[in-house]
Amino acid sequence: MKDLIADRTPIVIAAEIKTIRHQAGCAIEIGRRLKEAKDLLPYG
Repeated sequence: MKDLIADRTPIVIAAEIKTIRHQAGCAIEIGRRLKEAKDLLPYG
């Protein structure tokens, strides 16, 4: 799924999380995207 959008930004990831949270049993996918978004942001 990571290859769907070339320029991944926290906004794109947030939109994916909003879509995924409406699906049952997707906590792992949400966690992966939260970690990805965290890795894109500067510390602090």
